[in-house]
Amino acid sequence: PLRTPVPVLDTLGAIYYLRTLDLAVGGAYRLAVQSGQQIYPLTVTVSRVDTLRTILGKTEVLVIEPKFRGGGLLHAKGRLTLYLTTDSTHTPVRITSNLPFGSLTADLARVERPLGTVLKSPCGPQAGGRETDGSQAR
Repeated sequence: PLRTPVPVLDTLGAIYYLRTLDLAVGGAYRLAVQSGQQIYPLTVTVSRVDTLRTILGKTEVLVIEPKFRGGGLLHAKGRLTLYLTTDSTHTPVRITSNLPFGSLTADLARVERPLGTVLKSPCGPQAGGRETDGSQAR
């Protein structure tokens, strides 16, 4: 058995959890992330607001830099940057990573919302299943 603090998240779950927070430039948020049989403290810093061209159009984003304080693939050897929209959905539109063995960039390809009969989503306008610009009040 592995003793974990509450809440503990996996790496992907940590990204989705961040989306629920009231993120602010200069803010630092601490999370516990499980990878395999290890729990790593993760500090996430919102460094600035930037603008990116995405499938949503010209989009204002929060630039977020997670840092593991011990262990993990990124510990002292790599850099990961998340770009989340500044609206209340904090939609991840880009992730970049620089690691000792290479780098990668992943851009959002499309936004799909659940069917209204399955779940009513308060997450913005829908046009053929795509979110247009994320600017509508929520």
